[in-house]
Amino acid sequence: MADFETAPESEVVQYNTGIQCSKRKNEWVVALADVLAAHYCCRSYRTRKKGKQINTIMLTGFSEDAEVCTGIIKYAIACINTWIIQMEKKLPEKTTLYVRRSVRDSYAYGYIRGIKSALKQQREKHQEWGLVLVVPQEANAFVADMKKASFHGKSVHIPSVYNEGFRDGVKFAPDNMLPGKDTA
Repeated sequence: MADFETAPESEVVQYNTGIQCSKRKNEWVVALADVLAAHYCCRSYRTRKKGKQINTIMLTGFSEDAEVCTGIIKYAIACINTWIIQMEKKLPEKTTLYVRRSVRDSYAYGYIRGIKSALKQQREKHQEWGLVLVVPQEANAFVADMKKASFHGKSVHIPSVYNEGFRDGVKFAPDNMLPGKDTA
């Protein structure tokens, strides 16, 4: 049996990621933050200033976990945005804004679902990690009483684009991220 040391007590913090989104732009960032935060021992939530449309993604958890999670979220956003930029170059000039948004959102939500699926498979494969990858009770308690508002826009998902996003999301590998490079 392995020897374990008790980690020094850390304090649960509310961490500002600096990542912003709105219902008009990158609404999918909220779902992405939820999926990745849960895997990196944090909980995500969003805040906004009164009268403003822009939301800031916040994390609650241990400071070290929140910093790592923020980097992973920014990397995933960069991966999604890279695909979106390449796809937008291929779309005909007359493509409506509604269709463009549907393409972007379809890919992003598929990518997020792919990440979620890959993380679930990873947890099932490595069940011994169960005690290590636990969100602190204080973090869960902090977000427990928060209002669960819907944050989905009005775009329609395009199945072929969603499936492409899913396939790419399953292959998401934060290990490929360049160290020290800010991706967002």
